[in-house]
Amino acid sequence: MAFLCWYWPIYKAFRSDSSMWFMFFFFIFFVQIGVFIISAVGIEKSGYSGFIYATEIFGKNKPVGAICLVVAGLWTLLAVIGAVALIVVHRHYRSSGLSVAQAKGELKEKSM
Repeated sequence: MAFLCWYWPIYKAFRSDSSMWFMFFFFIFFVQIGVFIISAVGIEKSGYSGFIYATEIFGKNKPVGAICLVVAGLWTLLAVIGAVALIVVHRHYRSSGLSVAQAKGELKEKSM
């Protein structure tokens, strides 16, 4: 899944300087960072062991709470690394002179 959603679009974007592929990558990766953040927060009954869940479970079982805090910290680290990667790719995108208008034009051209 990662190959189809991240690696392939960013490879095609860098290889051909295609604004459309950069936009596809930005959309997918932005959603992925959102999932990282939701995972780090750990909303109750969401299935993620983030900070909220870790604080709730810490009172009942300290070792499990500690493990949940480590997991929440790792989710946070993933979100930060993902944001940094997105910023680096975006800087390259902006410095190459590509634009959203070009992405729209490429999408129109490819769809016809």
